[in-house]
Amino acid sequence: MADFSSLDFSTPFAESLDHLFILGSTVFACGIGAIFIPYCQTLWQISCVLAIDGAGSGVLDTVGNIAVLQLWNKKEDEKYQSTVLHLFHACFATGGLI
Repeated sequence: MADFSSLDFSTPFAESLDHLFILGSTVFACGIGAIFIPYCQTLWQISCVLAIDGAGSGVLDTVGNIAVLQLWNKKEDEKYQSTVLHLFHACFATGGLI
């Protein structure tokens, strides 16, 4: 659910700001959220922290895809765009299995 809501949130930022700044700040925010998980004492607190962390992960995924597509944005690089995007998503799936 967080991936769909963060898509609407992250796309305007990804088009107007530097991709590396967004990626770095999102990874930093997800790290801060992971630090607060052990200090949550109620289910409500951990739910809020994990929801914010999930939204940050969705922003990270969306901006990462946009960065890959803009890295290879020429017409002759369409084959590389598709290959790199599929490899990028395969790495997410492999990480999920591990």
